[in-house]
Amino acid sequence: MTFKNMAYPVIILGFFTGSLILSSCEKKDEDEPQVEPPIVTAEAGSDIQTEINQQVSLDGSGSSTSVGSLTYFWELISSPDQSTAAITDATSAVASFTPDVDGEYNIRLNVLSDTVSRSDNITVTAIASGPIVLSCSDINEEMTLENKFDGVDYYVPCMIQVNAGLIIEPGVTIEFAQEAGFEIQDYDDWEGYISAVGTAQDSIRFTGEIKSEGAWNQILMNSSDLRNTMKYCIVEYAGNSDGSEAAIHLDDAKLELQNSLIQGNSSYGMFVDNRSNISGFANNTFTENMSYPLHIAANKVAQLDGQGSSYTGNTSGVEEYWDEIYVFSNSIYERGYITGQETHVWNDPGVPFFVNELIYVGETDEGSLRIMPGCEVSFGQNFGFWVDEYNASLQITGTADNKVILRGRYGQGSWNGIYLNTNNVENSIEHAVITDGGQEIVGHWFDNPANVNLGYSGGNIRLSLNNVALNNSGGCAIAEGGGDINLSLNNVTYSGNAGNDYCN
Repeated sequence: MTFKNMAYPVIILGFFTGSLILSSCEKKDEDEPQVEPPIVTAEAGSDIQTEINQQVSLDGSGSSTSVGSLTYFWELISSPDQSTAAITDATSAVASFTPDVDGEYNIRLNVLSDTVSRSDNITVTAIASGPIVLSCSDINEEMTLENKFDGVDYYVPCMIQVNAGLIIEPGVTIEFAQEAGFEIQDYDDWEGYISAVGTAQDSIRFTGEIKSEGAWNQILMNSSDLRNTMKYCIVEYAGNSDGSEAAIHLDDAKLELQNSLIQGNSSYGMFVDNRSNISGFANNTFTENMSYPLHIAANKVAQLDGQGSSYTGNTSGVEEYWDEIYVFSNSIYERGYITGQETHVWNDPGVPFFVNELIYVGETDEGSLRIMPGCEVSFGQNFGFWVDEYNASLQITGTADNKVILRGRYGQGSWNGIYLNTNNVENSIEHAVITDGGQEIVGHWFDNPANVNLGYSGGNIRLSLNNVALNNSGGCAIAEGGGDINLSLNNVTYSGNAGNDYCN
């Protein structure tokens, strides 16, 4: 019994001892001061509106912390396409940056005190105050030029190579420095093209900084991309000061040109080489240019739109007019070729064609040429039509009221005439005047020059002439070189020829 009674005091003592220890710990925590986190505020300032290429100050000095100091970091969250702007002194309370493209720049200020961070955003809106100056660097990514201002929207200081899409929106005006221009290029991996599509109300204007002929270079097309399009455009004052360049130059290129005005240029309004494609050409006006409105290869004439387009009012001085379509393929041999399965049709453009090369129909492949009512074709010296080989054909199809005229430029005997050496049933000349040919002997085994030269020994030739006047030849009206000739003549007249009407 004694041992049981003595055990209780021990247990009770142990309880109070534990209680004393716990009580002592709680008292110690209550005596230590509590550390509060700092109160941190980020203040990036108000939104800003400015002009491009003007430095902007970013002021975060309104930020605060209740304890200690702040660490700053500015970051550019988003910016317009093609901008390369960057923030200067990004870890200072006051930083800066210069917007280089118009649009919105979203900027964030981050501040840190101890372990507490806060952020604040502002928007800087940059607008252009005048023409945007395009960089002289190649355009390697798609670029869209928008209508920014009431006057000039963009200024081009140099010749810029376009290796990607250049999209120009309605109403845009582009001004070029001297010798500046665009070169549209799709060589190798490049995919350069121009899409300049205006409207009847908002045309797109390509003009010179100086409003005078030859004030800038040209639009040089070296791209066959199917997206190359110019509609409702004005191209003026190009061609260089020496008149050495066409305002629009196509070299193995594709361009759909419609409803556009090509005016006041120091050289040709447009040049089209024999590998280019102007399908869709329609309703264009070429005027006040100081040389021929259009210089085109013979095999591309068929892509013109007849009298849908206009080519008058082109002059380089008093009584010096250039209202003709200049047909020359830029061959060093002075030759143009009409070939292919489809017939090439020359419609009347309302002005004469000036052919300054020997045009072969066939010769290297099958070919067919049809000249429609009202066409007037003048030839440079020693040139003419040569229809030979591969059963090629020539059809001259005037009407009683709208004859076709083939003539020289310097009177009697100033071009070679027509040489025909095929047996195609479609060979025919109707309601036409052929004059001033017979400059020199052409074809094989001919003894006489003539307006119309037929065949050679051993050949088979077919031609019908109906209501045709053969005048003013430097030799005969018709000459043959031998062979089997099937010639049908109906109402053919002869006048002023130096030689006989028919020579064999």
